[in-house]
Amino acid sequence: MKKILFIFLFFLTFNYANAKSEKEIKIGVFLDDLNDIGKFDNISNVPKGLFPENLNTFHGRSVKSQNEVGRIFVQQKGLMEKYPDRLMKAMAYFEFFYMNELKNNKDTLERFEAN
Repeated sequence: MKKILFIFLFFLTFNYANAKSEKEIKIGVFLDDLNDIGKFDNISNVPKGLFPENLNTFHGRSVKSQNEVGRIFVQQKGLMEKYPDRLMKAMAYFEFFYMNELKNNKDTLERFEAN
């Protein structure tokens, strides 16, 4: 009987700890998702030829990356099967774009986590 009571209380506590608030359900984003989103990390190892030599700053590289991601994934989406190397290059550009978005929205993510 004690074992059954213990198991029942364990599952009850486990479900309560993972319960989502009404606010989280309404906006569709949960605190657990913050771990999946990641944290900003400045990318220092860049493959040669990915960016022109004059782009040395992270901001400049992220702006170039945003333009390239839009060009390859949106404007030239029909050519991705024909040129898979462009797809791989676009994925590398997307890493810079994503890190820049994390950097720009750091305050918003911290505010969401606190509230």
